[in-house]
Amino acid sequence: MFNNKVTIQNIRFIDSDKGTKAQIANAKTSRALLYVELKENAKAGNHYHKTKEEILFIISGKLTATFKDMLSQEIKEKTLKKGYLVTIKPGIAHSLHALQNSKILDISNTDENSQDKFKEELIS
Repeated sequence: MFNNKVTIQNIRFIDSDKGTKAQIANAKTSRALLYVELKENAKAGNHYHKTKEEILFIISGKLTATFKDMLSQEIKEKTLKKGYLVTIKPGIAHSLHALQNSKILDISNTDENSQDKFKEELIS
């Protein structure tokens, strides 16, 4: 999506007699890790970053994600559900609307930095 500025993957879970595992990040992609719970109908995001890359892992729930390429102004929507891994490159505005109670890991390549968060109203 947007020439690979947004990628959405359905993560492969590996089951064994000990349990289940899935790799969702590595040292290159992760410096900050946030756990987010959104209640049904909650909205989050409505911003973009100039330098920060974000990875969202959907632990549970169902959400509508809206993305806007700040250069081309193109807007796209995608439904996200459990097991999806979403990589958002800098310059892509993003917002989430929880269709169900949802749990998300927000992984980024920089520390949480409000100086690299720019408001862009995609949903209200």
